[in-house]
Amino acid sequence: MNQLNNIIRSGTARKSIYSAFAALGLIYSAIGVAFASLHIADPGWFVAAGAVLVFLGVPTGGLALSNTPITAAIDADGVASITNVKDTPAPTSAPAVAAPPAPAAPDQPAAGQPPAATAQPSQAAQAPATTQG
Repeated sequence: MNQLNNIIRSGTARKSIYSAFAALGLIYSAIGVAFASLHIADPGWFVAAGAVLVFLGVPTGGLALSNTPITAAIDADGVASITNVKDTPAPTSAPAVAAPPAPAAPDQPAAGQPPAATAQPSQAAQAPATTQG
């Protein structure tokens, strides 16, 4: 069992933490864009704030990860789906995978492909080669 989910048990409190972190990241990025558009070098306080924001991203991400039990699956069509483990019963068997289409005969186009244009040999290619001796 993951023990990190015992740090902050309230889903509302975690949502507030994630929202505040996202808002701070958005504000920080907007200020960075403003400095860049004005061709102003980033001041020291801005660089320090960025370092603190990145540092706080590690525990925020760890908190989110520890409280998000998910599973991913890819169906026969190659479409990925992500579901919450708590809402999904365990599968009883592995999903069936469709076999790839059989290769086409050499004179037939592959399934779903238009027929290839056939080139007619030119006159030069039809004439027998002669050598002068």
